[in-house]
Amino acid sequence: MRKLTKEEVAQIHMVKGRSTPVRTEVLKLKAGEFLEVKKGEWVQENSPIQMLQTLEKRFKHKYEMHTLADKTGWVIERLA
Repeated sequence: MRKLTKEEVAQIHMVKGRSTPVRTEVLKLKAGEFLEVKKGEWVQENSPIQMLQTLEKRFKHKYEMHTLADKTGWVIERLA
């Protein structure tokens, strides 16, 4: 544990409530940007597509998800 300066806090992205690092990064995507998620980074019980469908309903964003050819993760694209 350590104290943070105001500058360090300004550089940290924080959210209220419960969230995962993957969900936080997906919400920061802008249209046309991609995010690669490795299976080891996915810690939720539900699938990534279920999370994306929830975000689409709640925030009116559009996403597309593709599985990597070697089955080690996914690529998420924000469409709108």
